[in-house]
Amino acid sequence: MFSFDLQEFLGVLENYNQDIWPLQVLAYLLGILAVYHAFKSSIISNRVILVILSLFWIWTGLVFCT
Repeated sequence: MFSFDLQEFLGVLENYNQDIWPLQVLAYLLGILAVYHAFKSSIISNRVILVILSLFWIWTGLVFCT
């Protein structure tokens, strides 16, 4: 059904993760910040979450999928 097998897919993920290595730490920190703002109700919480999720979607579209 797919044009690739599981090993090829995992190989792509492995190469991607090695190529962007230090940025995973930043992604985790941004994710923790978004969760923090999800539980903390402030004036900027919604905007902080929106910006972080937007950055994640843009990254996925421009970097991971190309």
